[in-house]
Amino acid sequence: MIFDVVKAEVERARTARHRRLVVVTGRDDKKLAEAAAEALKAYEAAGGGGEGLYMFQPEFADANRRMNYFRDAMSGTFLEVDFRPYKDTPKLLGTTYNFAVLDLVNDLKPNDVGRLGGVVRGGGLYVFLVPPLETWRGYVTKFQSTLLVPQFTPADLRHRLKERFWRSLYSHGGVVIYDADRGEVLKGSGIDVVEPYEPKRPEPPEKAVIPLKIYRLAATQDQVEVLKLFEALYSKPKRKQAIVVIADRGRGKSAALGLGLAGLGHKL
Repeated sequence: MIFDVVKAEVERARTARHRRLVVVTGRDDKKLAEAAAEALKAYEAAGGGGEGLYMFQPEFADANRRMNYFRDAMSGTFLEVDFRPYKDTPKLLGTTYNFAVLDLVNDLKPNDVGRLGGVVRGGGLYVFLVPPLETWRGYVTKFQSTLLVPQFTPADLRHRLKERFWRSLYSHGGVVIYDADRGEVLKGSGIDVVEPYEPKRPEPPEKAVIPLKIYRLAATQDQVEVLKLFEALYSKPKRKQAIVVIADRGRGKSAALGLGLAGLGHKL
């Protein structure tokens, strides 16, 4: 069942260059892993491909079991999977993959999820492995254990992060939740219609200080607008100035900075 649901979701999402998130929940390690593999097979059938991540906590025996079950279930696909421990997340900043599987059963560390939040490019797929909330409340994750201080015990933990995380998954669009134990979709994405992505050709300004050949290297109109800001630095300002560029991950901030510096260097 998850195959057909995910395939239809990915086909719509890829049309608009959107990502989708599939949350697989359950208590059975093998069913969790096999459902994650089935979701990626559906992604491949919908036209997806390339390389992706599988993140897990190798110090936990059950995490290794799920990883091995997943690896076995992925046999026969053309997708390439890079299996990495969560301690490697700082090294993954700035990298981009086509899909990512995050095993969150043993740990739910905000920094890890945050660092991996933009690692999948548009049109790609995220898969989260999580236990049912009532099961999750029953034990202490690796991150929670670091929060305990003397005089407090695991029984004093309130599991607020887990509860808020679950509420967010249920309240946001683009998220499919699948119960692997029962073979049942608990929540659809809520997005039935999307607008096809049509890239717009960047338009350099008619009068430019930075050479037009640099403007023509910009991939988006947003990068063109950043280059316009650099023109203010072409002449020595009367006082110190700073340019702050804010955008989501993968929008080309670094590329725009490089083009802008090249434009300034052209003056020298």
